[in-house]
Amino acid sequence: MFWRISGVVGMRESKKVSEHNLYRLDIRLRVMFLAIGLLVMLSLRPWIAKQTYIRGGIFYNAGMYKKAIRYFKKSIILAPAYGCANLFLASSYEELGNYPEAIKVYLSYMKIVPQNPQIYYFLGSLYATRYKNYVKALGWFDVAIKVDKKYWEAYLWRGICWELLGRPDLAIASYQQMKKAFPRDRRIDGFIQEVKVKMQKRLR
Repeated sequence: MFWRISGVVGMRESKKVSEHNLYRLDIRLRVMFLAIGLLVMLSLRPWIAKQTYIRGGIFYNAGMYKKAIRYFKKSIILAPAYGCANLFLASSYEELGNYPEAIKVYLSYMKIVPQNPQIYYFLGSLYATRYKNYVKALGWFDVAIKVDKKYWEAYLWRGICWELLGRPDLAIASYQQMKKAFPRDRRIDGFIQEVKVKMQKRLR
């Protein structure tokens, strides 16, 4: 009788141990699949961010800037350093006339990718075209050129800003610096000549 009872107890204990092991295995499997899922999600984030940005671009091109902003923001959440999404988000705010918010986006993106000269160029363009603040615009164009010595548009706008500020001498100096960076570009000679002609007309 004792051996029978002992055998039953042993079977129960063995069953408990087996159930406990299965429970531990189940938890391990869940953790493993969760980890695999997270890894897959992380690996897909850049792709999802790009697809989300593309959707935003469709609304942007259609002039539906508020809807575009939603997608660009989602894209940035997935990939904060995604340049296109950041720049088009700022541009969307500009198109809506919300310039302070556009500046915030540029400055935020600048902290993540400070070596991108486009940020400084677009900030300069915003201050020059939207605020007509040519002095502040010049500062940003200067930074863009420091980051990228071959930023043609930044050189051009810097010369234009000096002209608009009534400093044709500094505009010519800026174009001459541009000519050193692009010695084969004959258009720059035209810019310099145009400013000189304007100066001569003023002296008459």
